[in-house]
Amino acid sequence: MKAVRSLVAGIILGAGALIGSVKADIPKPYFETSLVSDFVSPVGAAIKEECRQDLVSLNFGKFNFAIWENQFLGEKGISERDYCVTYASKINDKFSGSVGAQIWDYPNGRFGDFDAVQTAGLNYGGMLNANLGYAHLVGHDAVKLGDRVTFGINKSVPVYDGKVKISLTPSLDSAWANNWYGQYGFSQISAGIKLGVSKGNLSLDVSGKMQKSLDSKIEDLNWGSVGVGYKF
Repeated sequence: MKAVRSLVAGIILGAGALIGSVKADIPKPYFETSLVSDFVSPVGAAIKEECRQDLVSLNFGKFNFAIWENQFLGEKGISERDYCVTYASKINDKFSGSVGAQIWDYPNGRFGDFDAVQTAGLNYGGMLNANLGYAHLVGHDAVKLGDRVTFGINKSVPVYDGKVKISLTPSLDSAWANNWYGQYGFSQISAGIKLGVSKGNLSLDVSGKMQKSLDSKIEDLNWGSVGVGYKF
């Protein structure tokens, strides 16, 4: 619990520093809601139930504050609500990095009480876009500490560029775990395709993914989602 309290204190101190440093910045809120065929974690662990996933995020300069939540359509209450703060900055014209902290709350108790996570990321933008993500699960009474590394590549291909913009984005990603909820090693390779349609501040995404297991605890799976986003 001491580590969790330290993490929460860090978030509060970071927010205080942020308020004092970005007085002139105008917040840029974003809202997104999606219907998803299956609940799938970044390491490929899946619950085969339809769910609704919502995201609200707000940018203050290089800081982003976000709340993400999941609700299974067949049950009452929110199964997971994540509170996230991230600091991101450009390294050069190709690379950017980020660090952050997250509290994963489980309001209806399906996944337990809560978890705390520290994150870091490195992104590359070029002919292909690549990302490398690291997450450290802070251990507490109910969960042992663990680590997760995710990596992926994608490329957005414009299909139509007018008042309405249409794009296709193929992707390939995988993950490696070290005692991440008892999971070790490489988990899966996932290939996906996303159709993006946008007009002004409104966007629509239709995605499909095919997952190939690299771990006996992970299933082969095909799943998809439909989401609508709005940038105020």
